[in-house]
Amino acid sequence: HAKNALFSGLAQAVFPLLTFISMPIFIRKLGAEQFGIWMLVNSVIGFGDLLNFGLTDATIKYVSKYRVLNDLSGVIRIIRSSMTFYLLLAFIGAGLIWMCAGPITRGIIKDGNHDAALTEAVIRLASLGLIARFLSSIADSVLFGYERFDWAAQINIITSASITLLNIVQALQGGSLYGMIGAVILLTLLSGAFKLVIVNLRLIPSMDW
Repeated sequence: HAKNALFSGLAQAVFPLLTFISMPIFIRKLGAEQFGIWMLVNSVIGFGDLLNFGLTDATIKYVSKYRVLNDLSGVIRIIRSSMTFYLLLAFIGAGLIWMCAGPITRGIIKDGNHDAALTEAVIRLASLGLIARFLSSIADSVLFGYERFDWAAQINIITSASITLLNIVQALQGGSLYGMIGAVILLTLLSGAFKLVIVNLRLIPSMDW
């Protein structure tokens, strides 16, 4: 429990620290307009936290419940059900964001602005990040249900640090927003997949996805 508390607290502290370090670099290298687009896109990806409708807490609760009852089939059933609902919500949310990318862009950027096309395109790209974010949330819920907050926190710390470092390198080298957002999506997806592999190998070897 002490390890769980330590790594959970560290994870909460790392993200603001990384933001504090990286923001001046992004502002200087991207410029005010593209930095604004960058922040908008990250908000779109983070929108997944508002779309889970309590599924995260429910998954943690019932995975924990069936684990205590030593009911492995119940744990697996909850994970599969949660994954189905999570991914369904993710694809619906991603589809809505994809379709609304144009109206969102027109609502925040004046007609004729050369950044309008870029903004619309990266918002659509960010909609794919929503799916990656949901996959990672599924894995976190299962790890939390098994009280492995430390494993989830360690992976999330490494993921956040890797994303920030890679984005800083891309910005310093004059990389495009497409590449930066693609890095966020790819590393988030890999993080979620790795956590599910850990669940399969260390916690539920009999789990057949």
